[in-house]
Amino acid sequence: MLHAAAISKDPVGYLKKRQLEDGDPFCVRFPSVGDVYFTGHPEGAKEIFTADRETFEPPEFNPVAPILGDHSLILLKGERHRKERKMMMPHFAGERMRAYEEIIHELSLAEIKSWTENQSFSAFGMTQSIILQVIFQGIFGVRDSAKRAKFKILVIDLLTNYTPALAVLPFLRQKLGGVGPWSKFLRRRDAFDAALMEEIEQRRQTGTEGREDILSLLMNTRYDDGTTLSTQELIEEIRTLLVGGHDTSSNTLAWAFYFVLSCPEILHRVRSEISNLGSHPTPSALTKLPYLSAVCNEALRIYPPVPFALRRVLKPFRLRGIQLDPGDNLAIAMVLLHHNPQVWDAPEKFIPERFMNQKYSLYDFAPYGGGVRRCIGAAFATHAMKIVIGTLVHYADLALTGTSKVIPAVNNITMGPNKTIPLLYRGKLN
Repeated sequence: MLHAAAISKDPVGYLKKRQLEDGDPFCVRFPSVGDVYFTGHPEGAKEIFTADRETFEPPEFNPVAPILGDHSLILLKGERHRKERKMMMPHFAGERMRAYEEIIHELSLAEIKSWTENQSFSAFGMTQSIILQVIFQGIFGVRDSAKRAKFKILVIDLLTNYTPALAVLPFLRQKLGGVGPWSKFLRRRDAFDAALMEEIEQRRQTGTEGREDILSLLMNTRYDDGTTLSTQELIEEIRTLLVGGHDTSSNTLAWAFYFVLSCPEILHRVRSEISNLGSHPTPSALTKLPYLSAVCNEALRIYPPVPFALRRVLKPFRLRGIQLDPGDNLAIAMVLLHHNPQVWDAPEKFIPERFMNQKYSLYDFAPYGGGVRRCIGAAFATHAMKIVIGTLVHYADLALTGTSKVIPAVNNITMGPNKTIPLLYRGKLN
């Protein structure tokens, strides 16, 4: 068993190598969690995703716990997880998504208006700026631009100071008289939480009547027994949506622009499809375009934002013939599912057409996980991807200026590009 730190540098290459050498499932030793049995085969994914909810829980040492919080839906266990997921799901489905479409479209247009001709910037910086504004206004309900700018700084500081080393090496979490990296991260988290607390208290004083953002809705939502989320639970759930939700979407969008702008044929086909909607396509129409949807799915396939999902076994479980006992840990490797040569032709290549010609099972294509712990923000993220890409490609003349190869690496809590993807804005279209 090799040290799991290698996953951070090249998660796709490392996991492929281990699967090829050791078969599936294979074991990796993490310094914090211990031995983890990985599967990247559709049969293994099906066994895990279809197991009843009493079979697994999040691992006792979860790398994302410090930044998300113990009250985060991602880390809740058992009946508590079921109740909170049931309470939150309606806020991320159906009519709620349609209500956010116009917000995503308007903020994408506002981003274009903020650029000057021949301006250069990074793909991730651009997508992060848009997605943060979308989440602040749509999910968090912050309408004041100055306040959104403040929260943007707080979120970026929080993520920047939660390094991969702090995530996987618990012995680094020492305050060291307030001068070490752990103390610096805690100060950033406290500042972020204080701003959230101030916003929550302000709404309690002024009321939430007429507000449709998810923070206000969660403040008013009750469990079946009539109880509500505590202030700390609210803070950690909103922190999860802001931190986790924006980082995954921003990275996937950055990859999408990298691949689309790298291939003139793909860019031309996307623009042609959008132009059929007229000079000013509606955001709702963009979400229904088949080729644009295929581009988004292919970006999610080739480099899913979360490369694998950890689980702790609660009762005896067989994973592809391997007997696991309570206390053992396993993981579904999405990057392996999405690069399985038995399912995907030329899996290392960006080919959106594969999603035009075939439908894939939930065990072959699982960018948002699966089963009872599938990401509740999946619909929101997919809507945002289509509208942001569609709007920017239709109205902005963007070009990729870098020539060096970009590969995935684990950044903070997700998998993103290992270096800056440089873009150039050449002017407005349409």
